Amino acid sequence: MDRASLDALLPAARRFQAEGGGGASCCPPPAPAGCPRPGPAAPRPAPRSPPLTPRELQIARLAAQGLTNRDIADRLFLGPRTVAHHHYRAYPKLDITSRTELTTVL
Repeated sequence: MDRASLDALLPAARRFQAEGGGGASCCPPPAPAGCPRPGPAAPRPAPRSPPLTPRELQIARLAAQGLTNRDIADRLFLGPRTVAHHHYRAYPKLDITSRTELTTVL
């Protein structure tokens, strides 16, 4: 929008605001006298990660036992990249970043 258009809108915006802004208020009306003020909201529990799928859990348990992706893939009739993808999806859910941490969380 160019400067001339903004200058033309300014008086209209001021008039709109002076007339109550269309009747809507940005703030709720004050509480009547004698009404208690609302206290702070109760703390919310930390959001939980979605649970592992059965396959992610199965693969994570095998990895925690020390099996390689190739070993897990052979045992479960999957490809090693599929196994790696399941690890990739499971680690954030378990809040870990490496394979060595699997033994502590499982």
